[in-house]
Amino acid sequence: MESNIGIESNTNHELREYSHDDRERPPNEIWFYNRGEAYFELSNFAEGFPILAYLPISSTNKAMIDSTCQDKWPTSEHLFQAMKFRETRPDIAEKIRHCSSARDALNLSRLHPEFIDPTWHETKLEVMEWVVKQKFTQHKVLADILLATGDKILVEHTQFDKFWGDGGNGQGNNHLGKVLMRVRSSIREARM
Repeated sequence: MESNIGIESNTNHELREYSHDDRERPPNEIWFYNRGEAYFELSNFAEGFPILAYLPISSTNKAMIDSTCQDKWPTSEHLFQAMKFRETRPDIAEKIRHCSSARDALNLSRLHPEFIDPTWHETKLEVMEWVVKQKFTQHKVLADILLATGDKILVEHTQFDKFWGDGGNGQGNNHLGKVLMRVRSSIREARM
């Protein structure tokens, strides 16, 4: 997969399926969200970077890599969505693993809110960080892309998500961007 590192593409801006706010991207930020645009690899929807991970079923264990029994997750979105059900409905988690796309994994997860782990709201940030770390540490090309962002602020720039993204107007929490920046720091420290 070819990357557009360092290339800012404004030519597709008017082709977006939605409109962002009118503000321009500050020079110290990298915005990502849309397939086919620079830094899409930072998105949980980026395909071509499967993750090997084991989901233990135990109220005292967090997800972990286990070299004896790893499943292959097509995208980080698949793994993240499955984590919602790892203890309550592992059968749903397994169905999510087999979804044909990240969007399908998200949609399947949304069909079963009643089975989401009751501690999910307290653990989802930690889980996301674990998932993102697995993605970027298992794929050197992705780690290199992430490190190449330097110290820029990473922003999932979308009006469709005010929790993980910036809400499209900079008013959202941008938790995915913050997770990516923490993972970037961790990878940078590990390479020193």
